[in-house]
Amino acid sequence: MTMAMSLLTSGLRLTQPERRFVAGAWLLAPAVTLSLRVVGFRKTVEIVRGWVTLGRPHAGLTVSVERAEQLVARAFQLTLAHDSCLPKSIVQLALHRKHGDRVKLVIGVRRDGHHGDIDIGFEGHAWVEAVDSPSRDGKHAVILELASE
Repeated sequence: MTMAMSLLTSGLRLTQPERRFVAGAWLLAPAVTLSLRVVGFRKTVEIVRGWVTLGRPHAGLTVSVERAEQLVARAFQLTLAHDSCLPKSIVQLALHRKHGDRVKLVIGVRRDGHHGDIDIGFEGHAWVEAVDSPSRDGKHAVILELASE
């Protein structure tokens, strides 16, 4: 585990909560990605909620939403897991949940989506935001919000 942790954290200055966050993301990434492919979104969220018990709530976030997003992205880079926004957001939600942070998974859509040079008509996006903060994404119409509680 020490070698894996050094790969995950190389070039990063991490606090202890951030180290736990990135290690957890690295462990969860393949499982969440596989679960999404095999049993779909709803069942994956149920499974992850069963794996990750709700931590004791506290006043602030242990790791900010923005920083957690960076740490999860780093963990996904070092796995074979598919690194689209949905599995990353589910992993981030799970880890915030474990630390007792009050966050929500948000899924939104917008028209005029593009995938490279191809016009696909619309696109979906998933992200995590703190429960009491304004939306971090003004481009997508929100179709689902899922709290960590």
